[in-house]
Amino acid sequence: MSLNDSILRSVRLTDSNFEFFMDDNGEFNHISYRGKDNHKTIIYETALHGNMHHYALYRQESVVTKNGYNNPTEVKLRTTNGFDNRLCLRKQHYYCHDGNASVVVSSLDLDEDRNISKSLRLQVIRLTMEDIS
Repeated sequence: MSLNDSILRSVRLTDSNFEFFMDDNGEFNHISYRGKDNHKTIIYETALHGNMHHYALYRQESVVTKNGYNNPTEVKLRTTNGFDNRLCLRKQHYYCHDGNASVVVSSLDLDEDRNISKSLRLQVIRLTMEDIS
């Protein structure tokens, strides 16, 4: 198991397109203080890539090229070990030459409209399906 996979498991993410970065000291996270109460927060520097060599635009396959990253944004994750966890996240941008459009990579782990975790949601669906059959 790679170090990146271990970090994914520790912060409870499942998308392997996250890449975690180490600093000059070999650390992949650092502690910072956030909020009005100045509480400890663990910050992970990461980028989100994707496998978008082709992009479906207007029901046609279009070739896309990498086009940089967005500015870093902080994404709050679930609390583990009593610490607030956050990703300092940069998402990969792609450019579609056929449609003259820019596309940004996304991840199901970062759905903003979800109120419950992915694992809990899948467990509820599985149990519901077992009850139905």
